[in-house]
Order: sequence, then C-alpha cells, then structure tokens
Amino acid sequence: MPHVPPSPAPSLTAKPRQSMRMKRMQLILQKALEVSVHAASLVDLRACLESECCGDEELLVAFFPPSTPESSEQDNTEEVAAQAVMSLRQKVETLFQWLCETHDVDAELLELEDVIRQAEERRLRQVEKKQIEEVETIEMEKKQEKEQKQNKITTPEALIRAERLRAKQEEKNELERLVETLETKNKELQGVVEEKRRQATADAQQMQRAAIQLEQVSHLAKVYATNPPEQALRNSILVVWRLLVFVDFEKVQLASRQCGNQFGMKFWKQLCAFR
Repeated sequence: MPHVPPSPAPSLTAKPRQSMRMKRMQLILQKALEVSVHAASLVDLRACLESECCGDEELLVAFFPPSTPESSEQDNTEEVAAQAVMSLRQKVETLFQWLCETHDVDAELLELEDVIRQAEERRLRQVEKKQIEEVETIEMEKKQEKEQKQNKITTPEALIRAERLRAKQEEKNELERLVETLETKNKELQGVVEEKRRQATADAQQMQRAAIQLEQVSHLAKVYATNPPEQALRNSILVVWRLLVFVDFEKVQLASRQCGNQFGMKFWKQLCAFR
C-alpha cells in the first residue's frame, strides 16, 4: 500500500479568490466520488479487502472493526461497508486538498488564468487598434485623394488643361452644328436637283415629240409640193392641228390674218372648220 500522508487540519481562513479551473477540478472529483460510492455500494468490500490484505488483520480491522454482540452480523457488515466507503471518500478528498495546497495548485491556476486573460485582453486591444488604424488609414487616403483633386483643379497647369478641354469641347460642338447645317443644305440641294432633273427629262421628252412632229410636217410639205392643192391643204391642216399642242392657237390665228392673201384666209377657214 502507498504511504498516505496524514490529513492536514482544515484551514480556518477562507481564500478570497479561487480559480475557475480549481472549481472545475473539485466538481469533477465530486462527480467521480459519487459514481465510485454508488458502484462500491454494490460490491462486497469485506471480501475484496480480505483478498487484498492477504491476512493483514490490522489493516482489515482498521476498515472493519470487530462487531458488538448487540448488533446482528448482516447489519454490522453493511454499516461497516458504508463507513469504509465514506472513509475512503473523505481520505480521497483530504488527499486531493492536501496535494493542491502542498503544490499551490490554486495559485498556479490563478496565475495561469491571469496570463490567459491578459493575453486575451492584449489580443483584443491589438484587434481594436488595428481596426482603428485601418479606419484612420482609409480616412487619410480619402483626405489625400480629395486634396490631390483640389490641387489638380487649383494649379495653373490644371487650369490651362481645363481651359483647353473646354475649348476643344466648344470647337467639337461647333463642328457638329456645322455638319448638321451642311447635311440639311445638302438634302435641300438634292431635292432641287431631283426636281430640275425631272423637269429636264420632261422637257427632253417634249422636244423629242416636237422633233417627231416636225419630221412629219417636213414629210407633208414634200407631199404638198407634189400633190394637188386641195389634198395638200387638207394634209397641212392635219399637221398644223398636231402642232397646236406645242404652239399657241391664238398666235397661229394672228399669223394667218397678217398674211391677208386668199390662200391664208382659206387655210384659216379650213382649220377652224376642222377644229
């Protein structure tokens, strides 16, 4: 059996502070002891100890004192088993407490928690500082960009450049207006040219018809020269009637009257009768 140090006397002064990890270790120990006590209550401890003690009566008596005549053997065994389990639990708790106090576990855990807390605080401060620096950097960049824009606008070079751009834009707008004006005039001229072309085409067609009529008149004149006067006169009247499409009828009448001879009057009467 390992040597178990004597149980130290409980401290009268309570510690003002206890680490969270120490509290967790005590809770874990309490749960483990409760489970162990419940499991031990189902085991015949006397038989186990007799097999483990190997005839050591003193150790066996320490856990199971001799029974009194007044109590029955069964009750004595159950009571002694319960007392032995509780005694073992108390010894484990006492030994755990003694080990913690001997090695100053609580103080070490407190120091560890302080170090962890300080490290976490430093990390949070660094994160916060970094965020503040990033915000300040963004604001500084925006401010610098704004100042650069203002400087570009206010410098003489920037003013000259802006004036050149404005002049170029005005020139471009003026050229666009001139192009629009020229396109409008071009469309108008194209319309006039088309109208003149149509009129010239019509005049050419009319002149062509007149040339055909003149050719026919020339032919009739030749017939008139070779035929009797009456037949030639009738053919001439037909030709003149065709020419009236191109010649004013009043002008023909006036020319006939100015002629004054017998042939002219006869020609005019025949023309009026035919008309």
